[in-house]
Amino acid sequence: MSKASLNYSNRMWEAWFAIEIPLQEGPYVFKGTPGLIIYLRDTKDHYVFSFIGIKKDETTDIDYLSVKPIDISKIQLNKVLIDHYNDPYRELKSGQIKARWQYEDGKEFTPNYNELTRDEQKNIKKYNNPIELSEVIKYP
Repeated sequence: MSKASLNYSNRMWEAWFAIEIPLQEGPYVFKGTPGLIIYLRDTKDHYVFSFIGIKKDETTDIDYLSVKPIDISKIQLNKVLIDHYNDPYRELKSGQIKARWQYEDGKEFTPNYNELTRDEQKNIKKYNNPIELSEVIKYP
């Protein structure tokens, strides 16, 4: 097993690859080593990839994309993400999405959307850790 180190998008990575398997492949965008990447991690252990096997591609009749995707720019995506951060329950509060809130005993209640919003914003910030650190969204 051989080791390679690299800096990809402001994150340091270590990759272990097997030159005995002459495939220049690995997870995500990581490829090009003289052998198959068997194990890959960033040096802070935020991301860890481990090879578990190769399977023959089996065709399936399942339609995973029943709705045609639309192309959007990075600016448009960031706007959607910031809008969601600013008001994650907008559709529920406006009635665009119908929901019934109830306790375990079945009794209905109206949630405190301010409290839910604060909790959701904490989670969004906590998990704002993309593989490409240069793509971190600057939330307010």
